[in-house]
Amino acid sequence: MHTVVLGILSGVSFGAVLFMLASGLSIVMGVMGTLNMAHGAIFMVGAYVGWSVAVQAKLGFVVACLAAGLAGALLGLIMERGLFRRLAGRPDDQLLMSFGLIYVISTLVQLIWGALPIVPFDVPPLTGSIQLGSITYPFARVGLTFFAVILAAILIVAERRTKLGAVVRAGMDDRDTARALGLRVGAASTVVFVIGSFIAGLGGFMAAPILGAYTSEATDVLVLSLVVVIVGGVGSIAGSLIGSMLIGLAVSFGATLFNGSFGYFAIYLTMILVLMFRRWGLLGREVRSA
Repeated sequence: MHTVVLGILSGVSFGAVLFMLASGLSIVMGVMGTLNMAHGAIFMVGAYVGWSVAVQAKLGFVVACLAAGLAGALLGLIMERGLFRRLAGRPDDQLLMSFGLIYVISTLVQLIWGALPIVPFDVPPLTGSIQLGSITYPFARVGLTFFAVILAAILIVAERRTKLGAVVRAGMDDRDTARALGLRVGAASTVVFVIGSFIAGLGGFMAAPILGAYTSEATDVLVLSLVVVIVGGVGSIAGSLIGSMLIGLAVSFGATLFNGSFGYFAIYLTMILVLMFRRWGLLGREVRSA
């Protein structure tokens, strides 16, 4: 029983990390049809910026969160306005450019922060641990899970109850018709891209007490985030949340009950099983190209 409870807790907290990374990527792919494989690089930059502000500059947790999120948003704005907008409707070129961006950003990070990884670190108030029966559990994981749930609720409400959410949904259903009706799909796409990048940057810092920060993080988290998007469904916040938790639990129980390598096998097994019954993911819809 102890192993099962610990596996659930670890899986949910890891799922929270995946959600903060995959939610923005899912919406960007859904509304813009953009293959931004450099989304993981934004996550990585957020971890480094947050560490610099919280640990080196000692400016506190809230300031570090804002700095990490804004760094991600600025990087996302530069990517969207300067690069991806020029390659609309050209997925092959987007894919190649994305991988180029990963190497460019990773190299810049090495020049600024060095090549040595930053080990997981504690940032008040996400320090210490709590006692759950016989289990001692890090408070950082509890805080991250709680934050991800609140973020998911906000994003789902924004998607379904706001004008921006309506434009985003219309753009995913039929981009050309939405434009013909006078909806500002292009402006909404930019806003969504920046918001998704803000969340990725913030998520990188929030996950740093668990994952730390290292230059290959951009590619390590990329594969997992893509699997979450596929399982949950492109363009669905609720799908990203469910997919994140499924993948997180699959990794946790695969590694706990068998061994570490089986945890990653469980990721792809989960994806295959979902796609066998739901071609577009659990809550997804067919993506129309830009």
